[in-house]
Amino acid sequence: MRIRRRSAVIALLAATLGVAVYAIAANATLPLTCPSATTDNKSCVTFKFLPNTGLSTTTRKAGSIEVRTHTNYAHPADKAHGGYAATVTVLFDSDFAVTPGTLPKCTGSMVTGKTPHDAMIACGPTGSNNAWLLPSTSTVFNGTATATGGLQGCTLAFNGKPNASGNPTIVLYARIWLSNFTGCGNPRNTTAPGTTVVLTGTLTNGTAPYGKKLTVPNIDQLPLALNDFDAKVTRGSYVSGKCSGHNGTIGGSKYWKMKTTFVYSGGSTNGQPADTATATQNCSN
Repeated sequence: MRIRRRSAVIALLAATLGVAVYAIAANATLPLTCPSATTDNKSCVTFKFLPNTGLSTTTRKAGSIEVRTHTNYAHPADKAHGGYAATVTVLFDSDFAVTPGTLPKCTGSMVTGKTPHDAMIACGPTGSNNAWLLPSTSTVFNGTATATGGLQGCTLAFNGKPNASGNPTIVLYARIWLSNFTGCGNPRNTTAPGTTVVLTGTLTNGTAPYGKKLTVPNIDQLPLALNDFDAKVTRGSYVSGKCSGHNGTIGGSKYWKMKTTFVYSGGSTNGQPADTATATQNCSN
């Protein structure tokens, strides 16, 4: 497995010096760079939790977390040869907690095939079942997404129903424009033609030094090969964090860490070897 550490760069939609860098102008995405793919896929991850200063060492404080993953495929959109992600698993630092509590819940079927406008009626604040994982007064998407071929789009995230084992889930929605993408805008008003893709991730317990594990399967069953997905979630105490210092320090600063595993389509014979990517963020008390 290859381990890719996060590098902070200016987010541009470009490829320079053999390194591909991606961002979408509408909703500001986290800066992220991945090496260009040659014979093997290359994947990376970054995240940001806020607030990251003035935190307790023992008591978690409600906040927001944004996670962005990206893959450069050696054989884009070629499902038999690893040109899709199949399963992405994200391990969150044990200083973070996810507490859905009594928030309303949504299922993937409730937003499948819907425009952002209609998804916000089915599972957001413009309807009667507000499971949206942003404040109800927000007028922006949770983030952005891209698919191979240069297609761009915007993401929404909803609190999902527990699975059969009682584990919390999160519904990840992306609206991908097939042409004439002009920015994300306000999801309540967005009805432009496009392709909607929906995934459901399951939250379970990780093992130290990680706390929660988010597993997102069946990505290779989508009609488009996603290569970038960014989403920010914040609503009440849905996500909270502390700065315990359990990881030690980097350059004298406490920090959090995240580990993400990418398993690709095509299996072990024709596909691509799995990737493991890591990222860190400083925090302080």
